[in-house]
Parts: sequence; structure tokens; C-alpha cells
Amino acid sequence: MKRRVLVVVLVGAISFLFTGVLYAANGDLIVNGNLGVGTTTPAAKAEVNGNMIVGGTLTVQGNLVTNGSTTLGGSTTTMTGNAIVNGNSIVNGNLGVGTSTPAAKAQINGNAIVNGNLGVGTSTPTQKLDVNGKVKATGYYSGSSAGLTVSVSAACPWGQSGAVTLTFTGGILTGYDGSCYFGSSFRAGALVLMADGTKKPIEQIKVGEFVAGANSSNKVLGFANHKLGNRSFYSINGAAAFVTEDHPFMTTAGWKSINPTLTAKTTKTQVSGLKIGDVIKIEKGTEVVKSITATPAQDQTVYNLVLSGDKTYYAGGYLVMAYNDAEQAAAGN
Repeated sequence: MKRRVLVVVLVGAISFLFTGVLYAANGDLIVNGNLGVGTTTPAAKAEVNGNMIVGGTLTVQGNLVTNGSTTLGGSTTTMTGNAIVNGNSIVNGNLGVGTSTPAAKAQINGNAIVNGNLGVGTSTPTQKLDVNGKVKATGYYSGSSAGLTVSVSAACPWGQSGAVTLTFTGGILTGYDGSCYFGSSFRAGALVLMADGTKKPIEQIKVGEFVAGANSSNKVLGFANHKLGNRSFYSINGAAAFVTEDHPFMTTAGWKSINPTLTAKTTKTQVSGLKIGDVIKIEKGTEVVKSITATPAQDQTVYNLVLSGDKTYYAGGYLVMAYNDAEQAAAGN
């Protein structure tokens, strides 16, 4: 049986145009110029205008640049240089970067740099990392400045309807968007004693400012603002109503709140019930509780602080607990 072997050598400025099938059976095809398939004006060493089928292994030792769509199916493509994809890249098998034996759909041994947005479970990421689904992590790393920002959405707790989205930066609650309450707080306008002796409405306080605490000046790290929900504000000794029933006050007998059962739910803090005759610590000394009055209110944003230091501050003239102190109590610290 005869075997057809075609060996073609192109040298100099000589050009060959094949309109049929060009093949090399058990031989070599050597092109010293540019090879064009589907084009008579190849601009590179090999230019294919159409589809290319590789039945075996495709090895690229330099850079691979694709300006259209690239689909990799059953064959193995090995690149020892760079792969630059300006269009879409579709991998029907496993993609390995830094490994020739990827054990999952994508396995990267080394660092990955994404100059745009990275989407997991979404083809239209709107942030640097956009995950459509659950994220499992054994920890987080925060830098020297703002740290890691994470938004978490969940149903409202304790039988409330609606949902809430909480934003944490560097592990500190810094934002709220929702229709339910989740903690103890103060109404807008409640005056907070600042470290310099002035007073400021709680809603106007900014991160980085310092407030006066029981034993130190405490830096404002963030906020625990949320909705009041279907609740009332409370006043003590006939003053303006300014606080929710579950917020802890420091008394001469320890932390107490108007509704300690609700406090245990919203702050995970065990306190006693505040009652007539208790002695509350105020900015200058103490004050005996003579009356506690509830005032119904429409749903509105209420405020609380996340602090450093001893995590206490004065609101409405009374010494109260900051939000993160309740978090630490829940963690057993």
C-alpha cells in the first residue's frame, strides 16, 4: 500500500495558495513565513479564520492571545507562557492554573489577580467580589485602614416580618437597611456627652469622634442603627421619651433595663429590671428613678454606638451600654 506524504517547505517570499485540503501524513509541514487558514493575508505565524479542532494536546510555549470566544472541550491545552483572552473563554473540563492536574472546575496554585469584578454564581458582578450564594470562611483579614466590608441579609428576628441587611467593616457593624429592629437604641435627638464636654445629637456623631465613658474617652468605631418597629420610646422622671425599653442603664446595683426579657433577646445580655427606687448613674452623680413612662411612636430609625475603651457612654444624661459591649457579653467575654 502506498502512503501519501506531503512535505512542503516555503522559503523566501514565495507564496502558495491551497483551495482544497492540505495535510502532512507522518511528515512535517514547515512554514518559514506566515500560515493563513481561511485567509490570504495572515498577520501572524499562524492565523485561522474559522474554527480549529484539536484532537490531541495543544501546547503553547509562548503567549496565547484570543480576541473572540475560546472553547476548550475534551482535549488538553497546555500553556507555559501567558494566556490573554479578550473575549469569552469556555472550559468544559477542569481549568488548572499553576497545576497540570486540576481536581476541580477551577484550581489555582498561586495568586490570582482580577483587575475588574469577579462574579461567583453570577455573570454580571457589580462589585469587586459578587457572590450569589453562601460564603464559607474560617476567618477574615482586615487591612490597616477600612478593613473588609461584608453585607449580610437575613429575615427579621423574633417573628417580625420583613428582612434586614447589615453591613460590617473590619468586623464592626457600620450599616443597616431593613424594616425590623434587632437591638436597643435611642431616638434621634438624644444628646450624647462628648469627650470634650460638649453634647451632640446621637445621629450626628461620626466615626472617629470620642465620647465620654464611665472610665475613659471612647472612640466611635461604628453604629448599630436600625428601625424602631412597632415599639414605644420611654422616659425617666418625666423627661422627654428617648430610649427603647431594652437598653441597659448602669445603676448602683449594676446593669438594668426597663424590659430585661427583651434585653436578653436583642443584646444577649442578662440584666435586672429597672424599677422605681433604683439609682441610675448620670453625668454628675446619681439619680433616683421616680417614674418610667412609655410613649407610642411611629416607626423610625433609632441609633446606638459601637465604641472602643470601656464601651460605655452618656445618652440623655444617663450612663448606658454601647452595642458592642452586648456583643462581647454574648461571646462570654
